[in-house]
This record gives sequence, C-alpha cells and structure tokens, in this order.
Amino acid sequence: RKIGWIVRNNLSADSPHVNASVHGDGLTSLQFRRETAGETEEVISTDQAPDVVQLERRDGVYYMSTAKFGKPFTTVKIEGVHLRNEVFVGLYICSHNPEVVEKAVFPMYGLSNLPLRILNRIGITSGAIWKS
Repeated sequence: RKIGWIVRNNLSADSPHVNASVHGDGLTSLQFRRETAGETEEVISTDQAPDVVQLERRDGVYYMSTAKFGKPFTTVKIEGVHLRNEVFVGLYICSHNPEVVEKAVFPMYGLSNLPLRILNRIGITSGAIWKS
C-alpha cells in the first residue's frame, strides 16, 4: 500500500507517469513508467516515512524531496521520462490488493499559497483535507 503525488499523461491504468510514493512500511521512492504499458521503475530515497513530500518537474527532470518536520530535505531525481507538457497531477492512494480498501489523510500544507481559483479548478475547496 502507498500514497503520494502523481504526474501522468492520461488517466489510463498503463499511462507513462512519475510518482513520489510513501509506502505503508515507510519506504519512500520516486517511481516512474517511461512508456505506455512499460515496467514501473523506481529510485529509492534514504528517507523513511517522511512528513513532507514534494514532487517537482524542472526542464524535464523530476525531483522528489522529502523530510521529517524540522529536518533538511533529501532529494532524488530521474531524467529521461518524457511526459507531455500538459499532464494530470494529483494525490493518489493504492492498496495493491483489490480486496482491501485503504484510507489516508492528505493535509494540504503546500497548497495553501495557491490562489483559490486554482484550488477550485483542481477540485480542492479552501481549507479542505482530502480523505480517500
């Protein structure tokens, strides 16, 4: 089971993507699929069970930065994943087991500085906490 941020070309299950993942056992990794229906690869971070997870795309390079509150960030990156200029971005939760329903709370710390019109466009109302 895992939660995190995801960036993908489309909403199909086999879409190329990049995601910053925190697994239930604390493993933290930057996962990616380079091509449609390709294998999912990952770069494992040295951080375990971080409190803060950031995913950023700069000039085609993807960076995952993670930290415990009050500690410095640890950053890992990947190159060579060519997603479209316009992508789908969001939070996700995955159980890896269709018989299990997982629940997670996503505090919206990093989104608080976005204008309300942007938050509303991506389905977040002011002060909301996501529950999946």
